[in-house]
Amino acid sequence: MSPVSAQSAAHGTSSTSLKRRLLTPFLVCIVLLTVVVAVLVHQAGQRVIGDSMDTVLTQKVANITHAIQRHLLGSVAALEVAAPLGLTFSPDISQQLPALQERFWTATSLHSRPYDYVYFGNEAGQSFGMKRLEPDLAEMRVSLSPQEPRRLFHISKIDGKPVYEGSDTRP
Repeated sequence: MSPVSAQSAAHGTSSTSLKRRLLTPFLVCIVLLTVVVAVLVHQAGQRVIGDSMDTVLTQKVANITHAIQRHLLGSVAALEVAAPLGLTFSPDISQQLPALQERFWTATSLHSRPYDYVYFGNEAGQSFGMKRLEPDLAEMRVSLSPQEPRRLFHISKIDGKPVYEGSDTRP
């Protein structure tokens, strides 16, 4: 081998080795730094998602709680109008139909929905219900015996005369 080729071969080998020695720690640092940044970004993302989910779930629970409270307040008001505290019902409601009609008409007018149907049933199997169809029209459902189907009536005002519409065989 000539002295020039031997010198360049020796120089090239040491030059590559020096480059490797200098670049390897630098590349390892960059890879480690990239891994550390990726882990930190992932953890921060997980925290943000967790916090966001907590906020969303807390808001949903608050909305559901508010809706339930509104529903219960409306139900209590309708119940108080339909069957005021201290009022007793006789074992046979057939004599109380006009009073039930008036109270239940008022109860169904408190809140248009979802309290537009108010129902009463006693231990003898008699039942009385009123469903407000429109502001000036209601369907009255009456069963004076558990063996008979409910009779359907339409009434157009609080003290209006019930107009028989037929029987309802639905449970």
